[in-house]
Amino acid sequence: MKKLLLLAAAGLMSISATYAQTETQEPNRVIIHAKDGTTHVFNFADLDYMDFDYADVCSLTASVVPGSVTTTSFSLYVEPSAGCASYSVVYAEIGGQSIDKGNFSGAKTIEFTGLTDGKSYAVTITPFDKYSSAGEAVNLSVTVGTPAPKIGDYFYSDGTWSDGGLISIDADGRNAVWAGTKPAPVEGKTVIGIVCVTDPNRIAPEDKADGYTHGYVIGCRNIVDPDKDNYTRYPESIWYGGHNVEIEVTSVTKAGTTCYNRVSGRQDTREIMEYYGDGARDVVPLFYRGTTANPTPAPENTSGWFIPSMGQLWDCIANFCSGKVADKLYEWRTLTSDITYYGEDVDQPVFADFNRVFSKIPASDKDEFTISDGDYPKCISIHSCNRYNNESAVHFNLGQAETGSLIEVMAGWWDEEAHGRAFLAF
Repeated sequence: MKKLLLLAAAGLMSISATYAQTETQEPNRVIIHAKDGTTHVFNFADLDYMDFDYADVCSLTASVVPGSVTTTSFSLYVEPSAGCASYSVVYAEIGGQSIDKGNFSGAKTIEFTGLTDGKSYAVTITPFDKYSSAGEAVNLSVTVGTPAPKIGDYFYSDGTWSDGGLISIDADGRNAVWAGTKPAPVEGKTVIGIVCVTDPNRIAPEDKADGYTHGYVIGCRNIVDPDKDNYTRYPESIWYGGHNVEIEVTSVTKAGTTCYNRVSGRQDTREIMEYYGDGARDVVPLFYRGTTANPTPAPENTSGWFIPSMGQLWDCIANFCSGKVADKLYEWRTLTSDITYYGEDVDQPVFADFNRVFSKIPASDKDEFTISDGDYPKCISIHSCNRYNNESAVHFNLGQAETGSLIEVMAGWWDEEAHGRAFLAF
């Protein structure tokens, strides 16, 4: 730091300013002309000495903390530069009166609470150097309220959701773009499912009528039946129905177009549970264990657990896998012939891609698919609620083991091994 005596400075200024002064007028003011057009005037009599010093660049960055936006609050993470000694935070509802949040120093997470659902708030964060000179302010606009759900978002036990990393996707599941680094679930919350359908055109009319307009969630837990007589060998899978029974309650879906258009899993599940009543445990274990005996409580703002229909599974698989899987399902959805005659090796890791959306969920909050549901082709079969006829149901096969790239719709006997995952409407 360089210090100049005021007397010396005044003398120099006096000499340099003589061209503008008369012989009897000595300078008694220091006049500083700033680049922004402002003028700053100081009286010599008030000055002792002047310093010259270097102040590092004064700046900061600020961003919304992922998962922090709720209906009444949000949080910002502020990180100042080395030259920023402090910073002020002011916010206001757009068009409203400004509120001084205070002054801070160092990197901080700053919480904004008591806000109004659906309103947008402007935040101005101004950095100051060690001499309290302001740097360039950072302005942010944040709208509180839960963001619209996306495919792949985490769904929590409290009925809220957070970003799962999807950037964009077509309505039919094709051309999905995911973030390079997948976000983790919000710390401290329990994940119970993944958002798998959000297209309003693919939500059942009866679900919309009951207020479930966001879409569907697939659960993180396998539906299992400890009473199954081969449970020791196949603990992950469950039977649609018991041995030697005939079932005529749920819809028959055989043609590609019929499978694709059936999106009423909740209605189908309700009808079959009402029909069998107390006998559902033995006659239709998939439905009993997936609903009444489901160990994971359903949040109050949801429909409760149900067995998904073929159309709902169709969308879920297309959205999670995208790529050639979604391309193939797009072709099949207009088939008027029996879709169980169609299967395709799509040269894509179908099973791995399907499971990708569950990858960051803690092991304590999910079940894995580890046991194949048949010897050949080795694959995971996923139950739908729909029938193929009076003796069998229709389900999806996802490639695993040797092939790894199978996508197929197939029929299976009531007591044939297949995995079950319950859905929620929300």
